[in-house]
Amino acid sequence: VLSRAAVLGGYAQIISVGGDGTIQKVVNGIYSQKKLSPNLIVIGVIACGTGNDWIKTHNIPLDYKKAVQVIVNKKVKAQDLGKLQISGKKNKTLYFINYAGAGFDCFVLSKLYRYKRFGALSYFLCALVNFMRFKNLRITVVLDSATVEANIFLLGIGLCSFTGGGMRLTKNADPFDGLFDITIAQDFTKVDILRNLPRLFNGELFKDSKVFTYASKKIRVMSGNGGVLSQA
Repeated sequence: VLSRAAVLGGYAQIISVGGDGTIQKVVNGIYSQKKLSPNLIVIGVIACGTGNDWIKTHNIPLDYKKAVQVIVNKKVKAQDLGKLQISGKKNKTLYFINYAGAGFDCFVLSKLYRYKRFGALSYFLCALVNFMRFKNLRITVVLDSATVEANIFLLGIGLCSFTGGGMRLTKNADPFDGLFDITIAQDFTKVDILRNLPRLFNGELFKDSKVFTYASKKIRVMSGNGGVLSQA
């Protein structure tokens, strides 16, 4: 990973040029080395990906010239970081600074490569075309204050407000409050999915009676069917 090599080479200021996936790779590259504390490393972002969701929370302009000016101004913020430990056939640890989850949004992302030519509409079109193929996941979610065992349409774990090209899947995500903002949508039928597709993007998903929100410092997700789809 280039960011790991950069830090090992003595650099402590790194600019990510790409989308949300590029930012994730930069962050994980930084945390994969032990030469320099990640707290001493500063990341700047010039967004040119498909979704560009992380910059929306931080009000970083999409225009690259304005984004460069933000970097030049050196207004540095320290935001929360999520640590994702995956157990199973392949144990691994990942870090995320925007969103992680399981369920429908990850199902859509797994098929998104076919629709990227549609730009900003790619996520919605992919969801619309493929929603009939999705099956709810039977999982158990253990939070600080509750344990939920249900058939999950969507499990959203947010540090920031947007994911999937503008979807608002967490209600009160704040990257500075030390908490994960969590959404659990349960037992969605195909009719429920179709009715809620626009709500995934306009922030009104939380009006549905089958959608519940929580805040927690830690979260544990267990599946009895061999794993769940997840993203970070």
